[in-house]
Amino acid sequence: MTSPHLRARPVDLIPAVLCSTFVAFFLVQILTFDYGRDQGIYAVVARSIVDGGMPYRDAWDFKPPGIFVLYAIARVLFGANEWGIRLLECIFIAAMGICLVRWARAVFAPKLSGYFAIALAVLIHAQLDFWHTAQPESFGGALTIFGLCTAPLFPTADGRSPTRPLLRWFLAGVFFGMAGLLKPQLAFGGGLLVLLPCAARLLRNVPFLQAFAMPKDGPGEWRALFAACLGTVAPVALCVLWFAAKGALKDAYEVLFVFTPHYTKLSWEGQNPLVLAYHGVVDWFTGYSALVPLGVSLLLLFAHRLSSRERGAALAISLLISLHLAGVVAQAKFFSYHYGATWPLTGLLVGLGFALLWDQAVKASRLWIAAFVVGIPLICCARSAIRGVPLSFYQRTMFRTQALLSGGLPTEVRDVLATVDDVNASANRQVAQFLRDAGGTRPVFIWGFEPVIYEWANRPASTRYIYNVPQRAAWLQQTMRERLMADLTANPPEFIVIERRDALPSVTGNYVDSSGAIKDFPELRELIERRYKPAFSHEDFMVLKEVPAP
Repeated sequence: MTSPHLRARPVDLIPAVLCSTFVAFFLVQILTFDYGRDQGIYAVVARSIVDGGMPYRDAWDFKPPGIFVLYAIARVLFGANEWGIRLLECIFIAAMGICLVRWARAVFAPKLSGYFAIALAVLIHAQLDFWHTAQPESFGGALTIFGLCTAPLFPTADGRSPTRPLLRWFLAGVFFGMAGLLKPQLAFGGGLLVLLPCAARLLRNVPFLQAFAMPKDGPGEWRALFAACLGTVAPVALCVLWFAAKGALKDAYEVLFVFTPHYTKLSWEGQNPLVLAYHGVVDWFTGYSALVPLGVSLLLLFAHRLSSRERGAALAISLLISLHLAGVVAQAKFFSYHYGATWPLTGLLVGLGFALLWDQAVKASRLWIAAFVVGIPLICCARSAIRGVPLSFYQRTMFRTQALLSGGLPTEVRDVLATVDDVNASANRQVAQFLRDAGGTRPVFIWGFEPVIYEWANRPASTRYIYNVPQRAAWLQQTMRERLMADLTANPPEFIVIERRDALPSVTGNYVDSSGAIKDFPELRELIERRYKPAFSHEDFMVLKEVPAP
């Protein structure tokens, strides 16, 4: 049965306004998020870019280059502060929300699908809190939605091809290509979408695939595929040219195609691919929000009410989600932020399910409307995406809200909210304050995994290795240690900060912390013993100061 497109109803303002208010509230919450460990890394690399340096060559990390560029843009636009990247993140989310609402209104008969979609996406995003947001996936998810909304997937209402379809496929490819510079698997979204019109031509007996069939006045499937692929390649090619022009292409290749595969391989040792795939799918479906399995179940329950166009759209969204989940499983670490790009797409499916339920409630009675408005928020409480941080999501939200209403977040509250596992924001800030108070402009060296100290202390690093994972990891260790010592010899640090209790087996492949790693690094140990003495100690940090030459 084909669903008629519903006319605007005054009662629809209730969920639309509630969802919009909900999104606005949590965007303000996101603005208060501080840096986690990863955000500190990205900020320090971005600082190097703004100062004329290059990722990998002048500031070392193993993430794709897109995230560093975004942090550099935030730094140029909003200054060297922690809220700058959060503001850029909120701008991306707000633009994504507008796209979701408009695209859903154009494709789905239940006009509220987009509102429910962005509400779910922002809820999970906010619940991920400071560590798992402002990540590559956070921006990659928005770019994926921009690509989906730009692609001319469907003919117009009169059966004609949309205006300038080749240009739109090219631009969609550009968005997916930019997403690929944040997370490689996201780059394939444009090509995947073009395969749907190809499938419509080959499988003419599948009704909902015919929703993608290109009209006779269209450009043709192969030309559309070429345009999408060309668009995808364009930002990647520009990035390669940038690195080549700066003489950093070799460094990028070594990090992304030599070091990073060994890092990924760690999680696959002794693992069953089917078990990993099962874990990835179940974690996405049930691990972050009770609304996801409920919304998808509602979509399946009301599937008979969907038109061929709506079923085709649901298929396109599902294929993109599958592509994202394949990338998560390939990494096999299942960090919360690895799913970050998937929630806006998931929101479209879930939002369609809840929009169909809302239509049923409106047709039933005011009591059902009230039950919907009250029941959905209660279901939200059944499962939270927040993991590993002190206090519950509700408590953390109340702390932030109360602090904002009273004029801002005190440093002590911010540090509590930004502390998790072995990362102590207060300790990092104390060490940074000591280095800042010491004065001078000479570089410092942090032998640990807290490069945010460079940022907070406003001191340059004496080496490209802004944290010591390359020297602690089992692969390429000797080469990375030799390069580190060459950097320290050429640019001696005034202070060396040594960290303890920062063992990261999922990253380094062993349980040795930074302090322990010095024991089997004789060159660094000899340099420290010969030229440095203790100057300050706090929590897990020991700060050593260079001894003046006799």
